[in-house]
Amino acid sequence: MTVHASKGLEADHVVILRTESGTMGFPSEIADDPVLNLVLPKPEKFDHAEERRLFYVALTRARQAVTILADRSKPSVFVRELIDRSAYETIELGRSGITKVKCPSCNSRILLKTGKNGRAYLSCEHHSLCNQILRPCNSCGKSLPITDETNPNLKVCRDCGAEFLCCPECNEGWLLERKGRYGKFLGCVRYPECEGKQKL
Repeated sequence: MTVHASKGLEADHVVILRTESGTMGFPSEIADDPVLNLVLPKPEKFDHAEERRLFYVALTRARQAVTILADRSKPSVFVRELIDRSAYETIELGRSGITKVKCPSCNSRILLKTGKNGRAYLSCEHHSLCNQILRPCNSCGKSLPITDETNPNLKVCRDCGAEFLCCPECNEGWLLERKGRYGKFLGCVRYPECEGKQKL
């Protein structure tokens, strides 16, 4: 049933489905028309305030436990908040680590999206303000390689385990094999924003 239909009901165990980010996700990422903002009351202090209250309704239908199913590569902001804050005592099942991929510019969530050409890319959830676009892992095309905790010169993809050398220039990107006029070399994945390179 929908969350709206569950109001006033209770069950021992509740399963909340499709808690993922995206245009039709929960919360929805459809942007309001700027003209509409002229006639609406002042926005509330919390992001996604209306859908946040609806999510609270879904969580509080359970007497014993709530199971939330989320896509690891694009979890809802609500799921991330539950995992990030230890006070909620959330138990994460399956492969962990979805909370570690953050926007290098503003520290917000990074979302997996598909372009018009069918290629996957990673975008900041506040793309209209931040404009941060990142390339996903070159092996799996799903996740963002992050700096390895044991080796700061290495970036590792959490989805497929692929390893890349960190860019020595920006430290956000990783090095890929490229071909130039003088032969092959390693260049930053963020080129032309970053011109970091290294000899093979």
